Amino acid sequence: MTIGKTSAPAVLLLPGEELSPEEALSAVKGMGKYYRLLLPVFEDGEGQTALEDALIDQCAGRLWGAYGRGSGAELLLSLIAGGRVRIRTWVTEGAFGPPGTPLPRKGDRGFCWIGAKDKAGKKSLDALRENCPGVRSLTMKKLPKKKSTLVYCPKFAAGRMEKAFGQGVTIMRSAVVDVPADKLWAELCRRPGDLELARLRDISPLDKDESSHVLILEGKADFASLWSHLIRVEPGEDGKSVCTDQIMLCPRGRPGLTAGAAKLFLVYAQLRRAVDAKRRVR
Repeated sequence: MTIGKTSAPAVLLLPGEELSPEEALSAVKGMGKYYRLLLPVFEDGEGQTALEDALIDQCAGRLWGAYGRGSGAELLLSLIAGGRVRIRTWVTEGAFGPPGTPLPRKGDRGFCWIGAKDKAGKKSLDALRENCPGVRSLTMKKLPKKKSTLVYCPKFAAGRMEKAFGQGVTIMRSAVVDVPADKLWAELCRRPGDLELARLRDISPLDKDESSHVLILEGKADFASLWSHLIRVEPGEDGKSVCTDQIMLCPRGRPGLTAGAAKLFLVYAQLRRAVDAKRRVR
């Protein structure tokens, strides 16, 4: 289930068993003005792998934000620990089981909401900090015991999420390249960020995953306080490859103008990448 434009930054909602999907989306429907809200509905036998596959297909495997409560928080932390899906800002709430492995900390931000009377939530936060020392906490004094903010005060929850996630723009585009995936990946890693060096400041690789062929470059410019460029290379048909580019940015001025410039950049980058890769591989 989704609310919002497909071009808006994607936010995943995992409210657990306390709310139905319809109730959860209704509680934060005002956020659909700024975000693309995603609330998965699982069929029998589906689980984390199916969710990861769907997020990779729809969002290139990277989300602007995510919220999870209870069992939803456990699934959210498991997604982060698994490494296939990257989440820029995430929020957990209530009591949940801690992740079994340390969480990667490559540009992401984590928040944990707990009620002042929620002893189980405090234990969850302490356990989470063992694997993720940088997580921040927010104690809500008036929140009744075992109540979700989405149920008790949905406007407050939506406002807090908007403050945590911030606003931005997400652009995504895929293209087929007439070069095998492993050779295109090697070419990308040889000189990462070549196309962006002349236009951005402080651009550098933030994350590189050799197993899944994912590269993230991050920097800033006069027109954007954040420019985060994910490149995913996957095998295609007939020995070709599929290259997906996703840019997350925080415009300094006019969002529409900045988004338009980012779209043009992706068209140019993919055309030049295809030409350069074919020439160098031959």
